[in-house]
Amino acid sequence: MILYHVSQDLTFDGYFQPRIPKEPMTGENDTIFRISAAPTISQCFGAIPRGGVMFHHMCHRCDGYFKVFRIDTEKVGISEENIVRPHTLKEKELVPDAWFHEEHWITTPFSVSEEDHLLIQVQNWKEELQAKHIQTNKYVGEKEVKEQNLWSSVMHEKGFVMLDLKYDVLADYPSHIKEKIAKGYFQYQERPDGGYRILLDVI
Repeated sequence: MILYHVSQDLTFDGYFQPRIPKEPMTGENDTIFRISAAPTISQCFGAIPRGGVMFHHMCHRCDGYFKVFRIDTEKVGISEENIVRPHTLKEKELVPDAWFHEEHWITTPFSVSEEDHLLIQVQNWKEELQAKHIQTNKYVGEKEVKEQNLWSSVMHEKGFVMLDLKYDVLADYPSHIKEKIAKGYFQYQERPDGGYRILLDVI
């Protein structure tokens, strides 16, 4: 099986240790240690928390550069028992949007060799909302107001599907990106209070 994982951490060496996301989506399991992956790069990007809005922000922040890991499960020694497939994630209600992006969980440590690392720069894409529930409840003072809220639907069900993703595969990063990497700009950083990471894994 071939799966992909995409990260903004441009210095990541490809050793994956299963973990619990620091900012899981509403309704997502927060007890099972895992690495999330998907069959295509587009599906990885589509699974970004808060959907297309967050992706626009991420691309702006990192000039569209991402590191992609091609995970050949047989090559890296991941057995079937250590892969949780989308239908299981859905049936057990572990990830509300698993069916949108064919999300898989890998529950054992593994390492992706450098030959299976890709450096990419996203150029353009199309996106589509496929949210199932878009009605939300909003409280104004003591009055409850029901409204159609697509932003909330993206946050809670991540019904953001990426279409026609176009990107360049690079042999190396340009000099201005290397300078930022040297300064730690694209590495994971956490606030002193243990809050959210400055950079997020895509999936």
